[in-house]
Amino acid sequence: MIPQQGEIWRDADGQHSLVLETFEDDGCFYVHILCLDTGVNWAHEPFESWDDPQSDGLPYYRHLVG
Repeated sequence: MIPQQGEIWRDADGQHSLVLETFEDDGCFYVHILCLDTGVNWAHEPFESWDDPQSDGLPYYRHLVG
């Protein structure tokens, strides 16, 4: 499932992120999110990192909550 603008996703650390934008660049999907718990803004996060173990420092294992 590709995240949509306005959705809130929770990662394995229990942090919630608001999807600001989803876009495609060179055939890969990216998500621009704002972490509601820490205020960190991830402007170009590859969607693949949401399904794989944390190997590149990005949040991982997200689940739609709202």
